[in-house]
Amino acid sequence: MRTLTLKNHQVHGIAKDALLKNGTLQLKVFGNSMSPFIRNGDIVRISSLNNKNPHRGSIIFYRLKNRLYMHRIVKKSLINNNPVVFTRGDSTFAEIHQVPVDFIIGFVSHLYKNNKLIPVNSFFNRKIALSWYYLLPLRQLLTTGQKGLKLIRGYAKSLILRSHH
Repeated sequence: MRTLTLKNHQVHGIAKDALLKNGTLQLKVFGNSMSPFIRNGDIVRISSLNNKNPHRGSIIFYRLKNRLYMHRIVKKSLINNNPVVFTRGDSTFAEIHQVPVDFIIGFVSHLYKNNKLIPVNSFFNRKIALSWYYLLPLRQLLTTGQKGLKLIRGYAKSLILRSHH
C-alpha cells in the first residue's frame, strides 16, 4: 500500500475522491481529541455514508472552516429544516461543532489496533462511547484535582451559609 503524508488542508479533495471511487479510505490519526478510544498514530478506516444517516455515537470525518475533523456525534437536530449534527472529540471538554450533514465526508467504521481490525460503529461501541461523553462533568472534576476540590468545597460552603440565613 502506498503512503502519503499530507497537510490537513490538502486531504479534503483526495479523501472525497477516494471515498467516491473505493468506498473506503485509511488514514493515520494526528492528534489526541478522540482519546482514549482513538489515539495519535492509530490507523482508521473511513467509509462512505452511501446516503445513510449517521447515528448518535458514530465518529464522522468532516470538513468545517477549511479544516478536517474526526469527532463523535453527540446530538442530531434540524435547524431551519436542515439536518445538522453536533460533534465533540472524546477527550475535549469545551468545543462542540455544529456540522451540517452535507459537510460530512464519511464515518469511521474501523480502527486498526495491534494488527487487528476493530469495528467502532457497532451499536455497543457507540453506546459505550456515548456513556464516556455523558460522564464529562465527572471527568472534568477528576482532572481538575485539588483545584476542583477547593472549588467544590467553596461552593458547598456558600450553599450552607445561604441556607442558614
